[in-house]
Amino acid sequence: MAVLKDVVLAYIKIQQPSQKFETEGKQNTEWTVDCVVDESTAKRWKKEFKKQPPKEFSNKEFKEIFRIDPPYPEQEEQFVIKLKKDTHMKDNETGRLKPFDVKYRVKLFEKIGEKDGKALLADITKTKLASNGSTGVVMYDVITNKFGTFAKLKAVRVDNLIEYQGGGGVDELGEVVEAGDYSVDEDDDDGFGEESSDSGDEDAPFDPDQKDSDY
Repeated sequence: MAVLKDVVLAYIKIQQPSQKFETEGKQNTEWTVDCVVDESTAKRWKKEFKKQPPKEFSNKEFKEIFRIDPPYPEQEEQFVIKLKKDTHMKDNETGRLKPFDVKYRVKLFEKIGEKDGKALLADITKTKLASNGSTGVVMYDVITNKFGTFAKLKAVRVDNLIEYQGGGGVDELGEVVEAGDYSVDEDDDDGFGEESSDSGDEDAPFDPDQKDSDY
């Protein structure tokens, strides 16, 4: 596995996965994150992952699409690496898609301190939403198969959180004094640095020629 450091994060779709292009059903969803990187990082990435290159945006386009100022205004273009992981895998016995085991799902962590030089993390996968412009580290697995070499999203650590505060409160109904627990991850380790062994590596993670509807 590997990491992208000092990443500007955008459109983190981990708490609520996104629907794959021109598909229907929960079995066709994926966890995704857009990583805004500097030009030198983008060049190295493009060299290693030829079928998964960064997207390039003019500074004007970037601000219109991502709704934040370009993180690297000295550059003529901004470079965005999209990392993904399917929420479902193929069952070897039945051939049907089934959800990944909880311990292999993509998670979102917030850095809340350090101890003995090691980051202390809070699992915020189910509790917080990070807005565009948050910064941190993105972990990914490198998969090589007959289709080529690809990077699959593994986990995201937010070091500087800009928390998204959505509307739609329920104040008019009353005051919430006891909230339900919607988490299914209570018994898991934090997973950041734990190697996964998901199956289905012979499947291309996406069609490199497929039009990406996210932009």
